Amino acid sequence: SGNRIVSGSDDNTLKVWSATTGKCLRSLVGHTGGVWSSQMANNVIVSGSTDRTLKVWNADSGVCEHTLYGHTSTVRCMHLHNNRVVSGSRDATLRMWDVESG
Repeated sequence: SGNRIVSGSDDNTLKVWSATTGKCLRSLVGHTGGVWSSQMANNVIVSGSTDRTLKVWNADSGVCEHTLYGHTSTVRCMHLHNNRVVSGSRDATLRMWDVESG
């Protein structure tokens, strides 16, 4: 990720920002609900949303590589570690995902 920052919004998008210039580098569009959690590591962004999904994005191209289905309520939090992400939801479950295979 270097000098980039990712943010999520209630407008259903994520934005990738330059930490150096403060400029928006790209917008990531695909969620159908507000984005309440996001994390970037190297070239991977993972986002969690009120649409009950997580999405795995390529930070350079902005392409959504995987949509992860399984939660039955809002994804409130998550943590990305290597190629795994653990997500927590208002459905009172934790789920573990592989960001490479979906």
